[in-house]
Amino acid sequence: MGCRFLETLNIKLVKKVLDMGCGTGELTKYIAEKVGNLGEVVGIDPDHARVKLAQENMKTVSNASFLVGTSESKFLNDNQDYYDIHFSNHAYHWLNNKDKATYVKVAFRCLKQGGLIAIQCIAELDDDIDKRLFENALGRPVSAKVHYAEEGSARQLLSDVGFTEVDVKIIPSVTYYSSFQIFADSFLAITKTNINDVPNKELLTEFKLKAIEKDGRVKSKYNLVQIKGRKR
Repeated sequence: MGCRFLETLNIKLVKKVLDMGCGTGELTKYIAEKVGNLGEVVGIDPDHARVKLAQENMKTVSNASFLVGTSESKFLNDNQDYYDIHFSNHAYHWLNNKDKATYVKVAFRCLKQGGLIAIQCIAELDDDIDKRLFENALGRPVSAKVHYAEEGSARQLLSDVGFTEVDVKIIPSVTYYSSFQIFADSFLAITKTNINDVPNKELLTEFKLKAIEKDGRVKSKYNLVQIKGRKR
């Protein structure tokens, strides 16, 4: 879904992109390939281990650099009209409302005139088996850990900061994990709980019956929020 979202941004036509919350850099590399050798991509992530892995894996990508940081820390050209696109994928929902406001203000500050803020993140889960399983592992509502972006508040925040042409879309999405173990690894990373140790075993059985396909893949349903705004 990250690559598909990027394709809507016409990144081939721009030269300078900031990837905030870049993780291990897979999408940053994709962006670097699209903007070409004359372009520049900067990946920022708060996790030292992820940034180190990105730096090691992307040594051959000459037009991408990776730094540890957040919107609140200093990063390359953070205080001037520099970037064509300020992008993030599956990172914005980890920010509380105060940090979301900081994120959007910093994006506005470091974008060129005509530059684009582009955010893709998770919307609140429907009341489905996925949500109930995660909440059973966490022992509290998912919303206590994940700060979902809402259409109205996202639109208002971008407009208040000064963005125009604000567009917010909620998109039903499905991800297929190649095996139950791959899904379990993702589940562990989010909840810090081994999926086989969830308290409600009946719920886990229900999830397996509903989510595991005949070919062994695991189907996970959720909603995405895509947020865009233009600096004028």
